[in-house]
Amino acid sequence: MTIVSDSSSLILLTKAEILKPLLSHRELKISNTVYEETVEKGKEKAKEDAYFIEKLVDEKEITVAKPDNSTRKRIKNLFGIEKGENSTLALAIEENPDLVLVDDEKGIKVCKALNFSFAISADIAVALYETGRIGKEKSLKALERLEKYGWIEPNIIRDRRKKIRGERQ
Repeated sequence: MTIVSDSSSLILLTKAEILKPLLSHRELKISNTVYEETVEKGKEKAKEDAYFIEKLVDEKEITVAKPDNSTRKRIKNLFGIEKGENSTLALAIEENPDLVLVDDEKGIKVCKALNFSFAISADIAVALYETGRIGKEKSLKALERLEKYGWIEPNIIRDRRKKIRGERQ
């Protein structure tokens, strides 16, 4: 399974401590712009997640790729999206991944328009639990961290908690 991730999802999954389980038997690709935003700028601010992501890139658990400028220009012209989200969507167009990780509202809209399968960080916490890659407590703790560090709407977190707990929605 190939996954392409944007900056916010990559950072949030790292902070939620569920990026590593996601990488098991999956190929994760990020654009060079996402690498710059998460690692290079993160290291300038001494962000722990930046060093963790860099280590995963060095260990070849995350692949960095540069999308073509013409694809990036098309994304900008069609959808008005720039920087990390732009490069993520351009990479997704070029790589045709099984899944795009995106927590940005504009990015989600573009994924829908382009008919990409996508997930937000909270969905990954649930999926990892449902597939047995992490336990219930770790999944609930990940949602707690996502709620703390992310800009995820409270109702989304609440719905994902109910799903993990097996409660009716």
